Amino acid sequence: MSKNNNSSKRILISTFVPVQSREKNIADKKKWQGLKNFQILTFQRVLPEALEYHFANFRKLEEKGVPSLYVNRFHTDEEWAEIKKSQANIKFEVQAYLCQLRRASFFIKSLKLNPPKDLELKEIWDSVVDKEGMVNVLSNKWASHRSVDYPRGEDESLHKEVLLSLEGGSTSWVGSHLILLLSNFNFNLCEFHPKVLKFINWMFSQTEKLYEQSIGVIDEK
Repeated sequence: MSKNNNSSKRILISTFVPVQSREKNIADKKKWQGLKNFQILTFQRVLPEALEYHFANFRKLEEKGVPSLYVNRFHTDEEWAEIKKSQANIKFEVQAYLCQLRRASFFIKSLKLNPPKDLELKEIWDSVVDKEGMVNVLSNKWASHRSVDYPRGEDESLHKEVLLSLEGGSTSWVGSHLILLLSNFNFNLCEFHPKVLKFINWMFSQTEKLYEQSIGVIDEK
């Protein structure tokens, strides 16, 4: 039984640990020991990659769908179709981005992290963690599920706003950037994303302090 368990651990490590220096591999293998360490290390790798992936897709669609393209030059039918397709699909990437970032709130609460003192970091913390924060509201009323499908005491006007402003095919733009409008929130992902990257770097610097000491001996050969 123990032989099978050891084999499974070796397969798991070889699957997830990327190509890097021997010293870094040894350090990371030690972090795999224990569920809490596993919880931290996996999220530390997955969250930045997911956010960067969806943001890159968002920017491509934003560049193709920006309304100024309408007046800048003549377009073929194929180009018009590409513009309209980009505008129709761009909100899907915002939804995916918000859902990935929303996972950080559960991660933070699980590990009982304390809020940062830096004001810019605290802005993102409040947006992600607080019930009335922008990421939370956009996720709970639209990205994760629509408020009208899972009402939590909202009035009908908010349901209509979600359906017309966010769920519908219309888009709002400021210059070359898409803006999501809901209640008092104006969400500009291009301005928000750099702050998020700074925040998650801080967040994972805090979790580095929480890694538990490895139990048992790991073969370092």
